[in-house]
Amino acid sequence: MTNINCSSSCIYQKEGKCTLDDVYADNKTITSDCAYFTKK
Repeated sequence: MTNINCSSSCIYQKEGKCTLDDVYADNKTITSDCAYFTKK
């Protein structure tokens, strides 16, 4: 798990922290502050 604070309505956010396990390169266009944001 990463140690990144997060208050967004993201599937990886739990209790104010990002719970994303793996970080990888992604070629999609970033439309938010977080490249891995996925709305709940």
